[in-house]
Amino acid sequence: MPRYFFDVITNGDRIVDPLGLELPDREAARVEAIRAAVEMIANNALENAVDAQFEVTDENGTIILTFPFAAARTN
Repeated sequence: MPRYFFDVITNGDRIVDPLGLELPDREAARVEAIRAAVEMIANNALENAVDAQFEVTDENGTIILTFPFAAARTN
């Protein structure tokens, strides 16, 4: 199964996801980004979380998705 990494970009800083998650495909990675963003906003895990975004990469470091946390409020 492919591994996807969910780095958080906030206030110009990057919080690197060193472990990633094994997920079946890109759609599952997109769903996980939404789920995690909703959870992080709800738990106040980041200051100004709605201004943050996920940069999701595959095992080769290719960006497959940029997901703004603000978009999670509408999903």
